[in-house]
Amino acid sequence: LQIIKWAKKCLKKNGIIYVQCSNLLTFDQMNPYHPYIFSAHSLGLLAKKARLKPYRAGERLHRMLTMVFKKG
Repeated sequence: LQIIKWAKKCLKKNGIIYVQCSNLLTFDQMNPYHPYIFSAHSLGLLAKKARLKPYRAGERLHRMLTMVFKKG
């Protein structure tokens, strides 16, 4: 959460944050290069705590979870 909040401070108004991590809901979820694993729901909750708005989401069943959040 601290990293997301720090990144948000660096953004201009309407700036975006691109997040990609291992997807909890896929079989191949243990990737040593991505130590944090989220579902689309849990990543959305994290962004909500940082007061970011969901902007776009990638394919939810893909091995990697990709989401874009916008500064409000």
